[in-house]
Amino acid sequence: MSVQKDEERAPLLGGTVPRFKVDEILNFIGFGPFQVAAYVMVGLTYMAFGFEALLFALISLKVQEEWSISAVQYANLPALTCIFNILGGVVLSYLSDHYGRVWPYAVSVAMIGVLRQLRGNGRAHSRRSRPHRVLA
Repeated sequence: MSVQKDEERAPLLGGTVPRFKVDEILNFIGFGPFQVAAYVMVGLTYMAFGFEALLFALISLKVQEEWSISAVQYANLPALTCIFNILGGVVLSYLSDHYGRVWPYAVSVAMIGVLRQLRGNGRAHSRRSRPHRVLA
């Protein structure tokens, strides 16, 4: 199967440039296991972002009470999350392009592990620590 193309004069290039329609290209590529996997991964990513937004909304009052912060300070948390996601993506993609994919990935996983250990268990280190209830 071949894709029919319209020839169009390209004044800057001094020749003809093939023009394809997006539908023609997608029909030529087809739909297979790779496209299914890509749709699933993209869908799971969007679902994770949705869960993050839902989590920020559901726990807002409890976090404000636990950390003794105002509503304005709490509203900065999602904004900071978005800003650092963007910065991390830019920095890690630059490092990945220059040093390969393995080392920046290993560094990011190590940073997550170290930062999780530094933050500690919020309830155990808070000023109003309460014992955990055991479900019977």
